[in-house]
Amino acid sequence: MTLASLFIFSYNADLDCIAAFEAIKQIPGTSVITKLERYRKITLQFSEPLAHDTVSAIHILTTQSFDILNPNKESYHTDCIPSIIPTYSHVVEVAPKSTQDDLSLFKRICIKCPSIGLQQIRQSVVWHFKCSTPLSPADVSFLDQNVVMTSTRQSGLLVNPLFETMSHFQPSPIPCQSS
Repeated sequence: MTLASLFIFSYNADLDCIAAFEAIKQIPGTSVITKLERYRKITLQFSEPLAHDTVSAIHILTTQSFDILNPNKESYHTDCIPSIIPTYSHVVEVAPKSTQDDLSLFKRICIKCPSIGLQQIRQSVVWHFKCSTPLSPADVSFLDQNVVMTSTRQSGLLVNPLFETMSHFQPSPIPCQSS
């Protein structure tokens, strides 16, 4: 089994991200956040032995199907997000609890690209908070409780705990590749 992750980003303004950042700036105690980035993370699991190498399989996926990304509006990094600075970044991954959308996407991809040996696909959203100062554990906890995880109408914004799960994103030690 071979795993690969794509971090898809928009070439142009990401209106969902801009709206979220503007809402976050209104929350007291968030002045340390200077920028917010949003990535769609697609985790691909390929069968062994892979008929093509992973780079070729990703190229086939991204050129033969608009289901993963639209190359006119989007691009991707492979296996990491290059702009993460460990002490100045807070990165969370938000994944739906239901895998129904993943199954639907998997079926469409298998019809369009049957030769790549795709076994499973998983989608999530990665939010990257860029901060002006190093973050302490208390700062990270504040962001998780008051900005990320929705608990009331006044607290939280990015995760609906009824339908989504949140985890802290761990950067990959593998060097990044961009499309």
